[in-house]
Amino acid sequence: MTKTRLLKMCDALGIGADPKSGCDGLSDLIAAHYTTGDTLPQIEPMLAASLADEASNRLRIMRGVHWVAEEKLDGVRQKMHVTSTGNRFDGRRRSDATRLYTERTDNYPYWRDLKLPGLEGTVLDGEVRMVNGHIDMGSGRTAGTLPATVAIVTSAPEKSLEIQRREGRPEYHVFDLIRVDGRPCAWTFAARRAHLEGIFARHGEALARAGIKFVPQSRDKEGLYADIVRAGGEGVMLKLLSGLYEPGKRVKTLLKWKRVETLDAYITGSVPAEDGNGWAGLVGAFEVSVLDKVTARPVVVGAVQPGTLEFRKAISAPGGTLRPEYLNRAVEVRGQAWTKNLRLSHCVLLRFRPDKDPAECVVDFAPVRRRLGTEDRHDRS
Repeated sequence: MTKTRLLKMCDALGIGADPKSGCDGLSDLIAAHYTTGDTLPQIEPMLAASLADEASNRLRIMRGVHWVAEEKLDGVRQKMHVTSTGNRFDGRRRSDATRLYTERTDNYPYWRDLKLPGLEGTVLDGEVRMVNGHIDMGSGRTAGTLPATVAIVTSAPEKSLEIQRREGRPEYHVFDLIRVDGRPCAWTFAARRAHLEGIFARHGEALARAGIKFVPQSRDKEGLYADIVRAGGEGVMLKLLSGLYEPGKRVKTLLKWKRVETLDAYITGSVPAEDGNGWAGLVGAFEVSVLDKVTARPVVVGAVQPGTLEFRKAISAPGGTLRPEYLNRAVEVRGQAWTKNLRLSHCVLLRFRPDKDPAECVVDFAPVRRRLGTEDRHDRS
C-alpha cells in the first residue's frame, strides 16, 4: 500500500492525517477508525534480519552458546490470541480496506474452541502449516507446502473447511510468545521459551490432540541447517537467547538462514517500472531465463531489479523498454526456492557474467519437477 493511497483513504474517511507521517502511522490511523470493542489487539509481529547481512559476525553466531537454531517452517504466520470466549487468529497482513490485521479464526474452529484455562490474555506467535503439500483445489493440485497452506489460510471459511475435510487439517507450530495476561511480554527469548515450555507442560495433551506443536530447537546450528536442507527444507531461524520481542521491527537478534538457489541466466526482456515510485518511463526489472536441459527451450525463471536509478536510466530506451545491447547478456541470480511454474521466488541479481553466454545457462529441471510433484505436466514433445 503506497503512502499516496493511504493519505487518500484518510481523506475519504475524514481522518486528519499529517502528510509527513509514514505508511505505518497512516495504517494505524485507519485501523483505529475501524476498531471496535471486539477488535483484536493490533500487534505487528517481529521480523527477522538475514544471516547474509551479518557476515562479519557469522563465526561468533555459529560457535556462540548464546544463539540457538529452529527450523524455518514453510507456512503462513499467524498470531493466536487466547481469550475468555475462545481462541482467535490473525496474521501479519493488513486488510486493504480497514488496515486491520486480517482475522482467520473461523478457518480453524478446532483451535478456536480449544479450552486453555488460565491462559486468557496470552498471544502466541507461530506458523500454520499443511502436512500435505499437494491438495486438490478443483482446478489442479498445489505444488508444495506453502501454496497448500496459503489455500487453507486465505480461503473463505466455508471453502477452507471443505478442503480440510477432504485433505486434512493443518498444524500450528508455536515458536514465540508475544503477550502474557494481556500485557506485552518484555522478557528475553530464553524467558519466553521457558514460559512456553510451561504452557505445553500444562496443556500438552490438549494441544497435541489439536495439532498445536512446539518448535524444537538446537544449539548445533550448522548441523540442524544441514539436516533440514538435506531433507528438502527451507532453512533455520537463529535466535539470540537474550533477544527481546520487538513488534514491527526487523531485528538482528533473530536471523533467517535460508537455502538458496544460485544459477547463471540471461536477460530475455524487461518489465516496465510502475508509476509512483520515481522510475516512471524506465526499466522496472530484467526478465531472466535459462535453457531447459531436456528440451533446450528457454524458460523464464524470474524478474530481477536492475539496481540504482542511474543504472536504470542507462539501460532504458525511450518508453521504458530495454536497450537492445542488454538482451542475451548473462547474469548470476539467486532465489530462495522453485515454484510450480519454475520461477525462482525472491529472485535477485548478483552480478553480470561477461564470461558466459546464453548457451551455458542451462538447468536440469527434472529433479525440480520431481520435488514439486509436477513431472506429469512436462511436455517433452
